Amino acid sequence: MVRVLIVDDSPTVRAVLRRLLASHADLQVAGEATNGQEAVDLVLKLRPDVVLTDVEMPVMNGLDAIG
Repeated sequence: MVRVLIVDDSPTVRAVLRRLLASHADLQVAGEATNGQEAVDLVLKLRPDVVLTDVEMPVMNGLDAIG
């Protein structure tokens, strides 16, 4: 099972990604974040295998979060 963290400030995008990932038996949504800072905190806490992130977000953007 591959655990995925979804990071996007748009609730619509997060919902679409959640539905898409749910359609694959080998993928599991480990969590969701609305900005880069939340993503960093959740990566440290949840240890997902994959992070799907937006680039333009408030507080901290996706590039800073993965850097």
